[in-house]
Amino acid sequence: MSFLSDKYDEAVLEINNLKAECNKNQQIIKTLENKVDFLEKNLRAASLEIKNVPLQCPETRETLISTIQKLGNIINHPVLEQDIANIFRLKSKKESVGTVIVEFSSAAAKQLFLKSTKIYNKQNKENRLNTTHLQEKGPKHFLYVSEVLTAMTKRLYYLAREFIKSSEYEQCWTANGKVYIRKKEGMPSRLIKTEDDLAQLRRQK
Repeated sequence: MSFLSDKYDEAVLEINNLKAECNKNQQIIKTLENKVDFLEKNLRAASLEIKNVPLQCPETRETLISTIQKLGNIINHPVLEQDIANIFRLKSKKESVGTVIVEFSSAAAKQLFLKSTKIYNKQNKENRLNTTHLQEKGPKHFLYVSEVLTAMTKRLYYLAREFIKSSEYEQCWTANGKVYIRKKEGMPSRLIKTEDDLAQLRRQK
């Protein structure tokens, strides 16, 4: 009986040690994920993505820069060629148009362009940025200009938008690679750093 009791105690101890080791490894993984996310945010700090930009034939770096300059003139924010460090279109499925990625010369330049698009769309709700601003022919599709988010921030942004659907919060957006929510226009914003922040808000409901 004593032998079985000792074996049981050994098994329990081993299980507890394995659990502790597992928790430790999970913390290490989480720390590494946060470090990678931080590095990715820095790499994308000056980048924007624009969805539904019409394809050109042929399409080159120069034609894409010209498209951004045309958009800049429309939103009353002129863009010089030297303001763009890099620009390219992502590959996509045959039935969709690839997103255009624009890397500006600085994060400040990116923010000014993004801010100008938001101001334009707010002032022109009946004629928001769309494909007819870039080409006369073809179907009309809205142009969506936004920050290039990391995988971790994309997930957090998605979860935050899902959260506000069933809460007293009404607004959710990103700025400088971070996710914010707000109850109403004019009220203080709340920074959502992790999924735990959303879980805590749910418990407070």
